[in-house]
Amino acid sequence: MYRRRRPTSGRGTSRGARERAIEEPVASRAKLTFQDMEGAVPIFTGNDDYPVDKWVAQIEEVAHSAGWGSMEKLLFGKRLVKGVAERFLRIQVGVYSWEKLKSTLLEEFARKVSGASVHRRLSKSQKTSEESVNEYFYRMREIASVGSIEDRDLMEYVIDGIPGRSSMKGMLYGARNLKEFRDKLSAFDGLVEKVKAEEAAATVATAKAVPAPSTGGGWRPKARTPALIDTGSEDNLADESSPTHWTYDDQSRWVSAIFPMCGGTRQSPIDIPADVTPVIRAPCLFWSNYHSAQRYLTLENNGHSIYASSTWAQGGIPILSGGILTGNYIFAALHWHWGRDNSDGSEHSFQSHKYPLEMHLVHYNSQYPSLSAALASNDPQALAVVGVMFKASIFSNPGMTVLTQAMRRATSTGVQNSVLPLGHLGLNFKDGYYTYLGSLTSPPCNQVVRWIILKKPLHIKSIQLNIFRSILVNGRPLTFNYRNIQPLNGRQVQYYDQCL
Repeated sequence: MYRRRRPTSGRGTSRGARERAIEEPVASRAKLTFQDMEGAVPIFTGNDDYPVDKWVAQIEEVAHSAGWGSMEKLLFGKRLVKGVAERFLRIQVGVYSWEKLKSTLLEEFARKVSGASVHRRLSKSQKTSEESVNEYFYRMREIASVGSIEDRDLMEYVIDGIPGRSSMKGMLYGARNLKEFRDKLSAFDGLVEKVKAEEAAATVATAKAVPAPSTGGGWRPKARTPALIDTGSEDNLADESSPTHWTYDDQSRWVSAIFPMCGGTRQSPIDIPADVTPVIRAPCLFWSNYHSAQRYLTLENNGHSIYASSTWAQGGIPILSGGILTGNYIFAALHWHWGRDNSDGSEHSFQSHKYPLEMHLVHYNSQYPSLSAALASNDPQALAVVGVMFKASIFSNPGMTVLTQAMRRATSTGVQNSVLPLGHLGLNFKDGYYTYLGSLTSPPCNQVVRWIILKKPLHIKSIQLNIFRSILVNGRPLTFNYRNIQPLNGRQVQYYDQCL
């Protein structure tokens, strides 16, 4: 809104004066103060990754909104200069105007912010307890705005920076753009608050229901034991003197009186041969509930690998069926096998070619009451194990990012991590697969496995592969944990390409 002023005299009044009189904003009579605008522009220190040209532009915007002139911009700018930049200005002479201050800072501190430095800042930024999820998201967007950061990478950094105990983070994956991601964050924030309220109510109810411990021996709550599948023995990490203790270093000792099955004729892994006849238009595999979120996901270092097990809600456990399988197979756990470098690590090979990492998703036939019962059955198809290969890539795997973050902390006691639906590991449910009858790939080598080896590998970054290689067992890195290739012994390997 503008107020037109009438000149006192039509004569003797310059055109410039008349224009200023006509265009002078009423708002200029009540200019905003520095205190009013504090927080609108960040502090500039000169030693971080915040670009000086963006800082200058923000001051210009604030000054325009507040109706400030050059002197106000100079004083406001100097007020926000701290650290290295402030020391630099102390030794400068003649910085008496905003234009001089601006040009001096730009000349000294203007530089191209490297993508690597922005990635480092994003990777180190964590959500604080004082922030809402959306506040944290916009803070991360501000950091990313100074570099060429793809939206997909930004979303991954945001998810990584949310504390694991917030749980349910699996629901944050799968957004196609930042708008969808923001909507997921809002839903996630509401779900977390709901879970916290339910847990608090359950704690109060439990406290009322549990009697106080007596003095005669005391009452102890029963500890929950994760239902983990260990395709090896159950020896303790530190008990290397146990007669059932085994290592990957000397696999010839596996075939013994203790593990006689390791010398059987249907052992795994194998080299997938080139002359595999495809089965065209076979029944499809059905991956039921693979996008369901667990209640809890637990990682455990058992001395031979990292194992992940889950607690599922009623009716939410993943089921594998169809295809080559007869019956329903219940998901039990997953684990990984890796090598010293990117040239090997997978247990199965493809015409002698190996990948750096192989993931096993273990399922047991629903006709058995438990995984243990299926292992003891001697049924050649009691278990269905899905083998998934990973290849080193510049592309990240968001699902693996969630898991590898917790792996460094994984011990024999287990680490409870954020919830992650198995579907978010990047599995291609329509991918072709190889299949054959085989065994567990470590002692006791039970020959009870229908193997399903997915043809197409997933991506994983080298930095994530190095996390596997840094897993400690008795203070030493577990640099490799794969079994040597076993003879095919006339077994048939089939390839299922298309399905009905």
